[in-house]
Amino acid sequence: MGRSPVTPVLILALSMAAGAWSQVLLDPISRECRGMAAGAQQTALIRNEYPAGGLLMVLASVPAGVKGYFKFYLCLDDDAGQEECLNKVSLPLADASGDTFDLSKVGKAGSYEIPLTIPDDVTCDSCSVQWHVEVQDCGDNTGCSVTSQDSCFDVKIRQAKKEEKRLFGLIFGAVRAAVGGIRSLVRRRG
Repeated sequence: MGRSPVTPVLILALSMAAGAWSQVLLDPISRECRGMAAGAQQTALIRNEYPAGGLLMVLASVPAGVKGYFKFYLCLDDDAGQEECLNKVSLPLADASGDTFDLSKVGKAGSYEIPLTIPDDVTCDSCSVQWHVEVQDCGDNTGCSVTSQDSCFDVKIRQAKKEEKRLFGLIFGAVRAAVGGIRSLVRRRG
């Protein structure tokens, strides 16, 4: 199975008997993963910076009515000469529904933001995220075929600042103070 050459913006297009569909990861910009292009060395593209424990927003163009899924992995490899994603961590969806974005739940074709949670204990100046898409085609009712594709994009994960870590603490503190103030007013009037 040969891989297609690297393109600045990965456009994954699979033709099927029932028609055609395409997946496009719009942001961050994708590239072919190291070790998957017949040994070709890949250069890092512009990488976005995220805080550890923060959200990584992925923007994908998704068609409606497709059976399949997206999965994302943080690649912790630090040797640019080896195959990428030998040591990987699954990135969960931010809504705590697991680590799989189900394409069959997409009701309308369009651009979708897929929020992912970055682990609290990981930082890197240059690491990558591997995204995996798998699609099932049962269009002609003679059987189903599964097609998959893996690509990568580069990120920088920095230590979260104290202010970022304390944001939810401040919000919850303000709510507690407001509730305490309301209770105090109720006691005075009661």
